[in-house]
Amino acid sequence: MSDEIAAIVRKRDVDAALTYLEDESVYDQTRRIARYDAEYVAIPIRQAIEHPLIKRIDTGVAGEPRAHSLEDHLRRRGWSDTEIERIPTSYARIGGCIVFSEPIRYQPEVVAEALFAIHGEAKAVVEQRAITGSHRRPQIGHIAGIDDTHTIHREHGIVYELDLSEVMFSPGNQHERKRMGDVVVPGERVLDMCAGIGYFTLPMAVNGAQVTAIERNPLSFRWLSRNLTHNGVDARVMPICGDCRETPVTADRVVLGFLDAHDARDGRPESKGYIASAVNAVDTVGTIHIHGIAWTGEHEDARVSLIDRIESLDATVRSMSVHTVKTIAPGTEHIVFDVNLKSR
Repeated sequence: MSDEIAAIVRKRDVDAALTYLEDESVYDQTRRIARYDAEYVAIPIRQAIEHPLIKRIDTGVAGEPRAHSLEDHLRRRGWSDTEIERIPTSYARIGGCIVFSEPIRYQPEVVAEALFAIHGEAKAVVEQRAITGSHRRPQIGHIAGIDDTHTIHREHGIVYELDLSEVMFSPGNQHERKRMGDVVVPGERVLDMCAGIGYFTLPMAVNGAQVTAIERNPLSFRWLSRNLTHNGVDARVMPICGDCRETPVTADRVVLGFLDAHDARDGRPESKGYIASAVNAVDTVGTIHIHGIAWTGEHEDARVSLIDRIESLDATVRSMSVHTVKTIAPGTEHIVFDVNLKSR
C-alpha cells in the first residue's frame, strides 16, 4: 500500500474542502482525486491536516498520477473506435461539474462512470441543452452524479462561485481572463461593462485595479457580489446592478465583453450603443478591450470597420491590435480588439 496520504471527504463537500486544502498549501495536484466509495472521495494531500469536513486521513487511495483521456478510459473498458465516435469526447470541467455542450446519446452512464474515474473531484456530469433569454440562461440536463449545479471553480488563483443552471461560464476564455489580470496597473481605474459573475473583474481587481463592475442580470450580480468576497477584493470593486449604457463612469481602461457589440461578419451594425458607451467612458486617453465576432482570416476587415465606428464617435484611435480568444463555430472566431484611443 502506498504511503501517500489523502483526505477523505463527502462528495458534496469537495468544493469547500479543496478551498481549505489549497489555502493551507497541502493539496497535492500531481495526483488525481479518486472515488473512495459511493458517498466519499479521496483528495490527495502532502501532509496530514484536521478539518471538520475531513472524515479521516487514509493511505494508498489517491496515489495515481493525473492524466488519461476519456477515449483512453473507454478503450480500456473495451470500447471500439466506432463506439467512441458515437459520443462527444470534448467536455469542460467547471468546478465539480463536468459539462458537455452536445448530448450523450450512447451509453451515457458508462461515459459518466469513466469521467468520474478520471476526475475524482467531480460530483456531477451534465449537458448544456440550450441558452435562453436576454440574460442567456443555460438549460442544463443532469446525466449522472449529484443533481446539483452549484459549484466553485478555481482558475489562475481566482475563485468563481456560480450555479451553472443560472449563469454562463466559458472555460475557453481562461487565457483572456488571465491576460486581463496581467495588463492592469495597480490603482488603475477600470470599467467592466458586462461584468457577469466577475470573469474579468476578479483577475483585474486581484492584481490591484480599482474596478467599477456593472451587470444587469440579477442572478449574475448575486454571484459577482459573492465572488468579490471570496477573492478579498470588496474594497477595490464597486459593483452596480444595472445597464452599463445608462451608468456614466470615467475610467482609464474599459472592458466590453459583450460579443454582439462588434459582430464584424458581413458588415453587421454595432449592437445598441455599447461601443459608444465604452468610448464615452474613456478619460482623455485610455484603452478599451472590445470583444467581438469575425470570420476566420478576416481580422483586418474587422479591425478597419471598428476603427471607422470609433472615429465616428469623435475619438481618435491611436493604436489597435486584434487577437483570437477561441473558435466558436466553423469559420467563426471570438476575437478581442485592444484599442488605445484619445477622446476629443
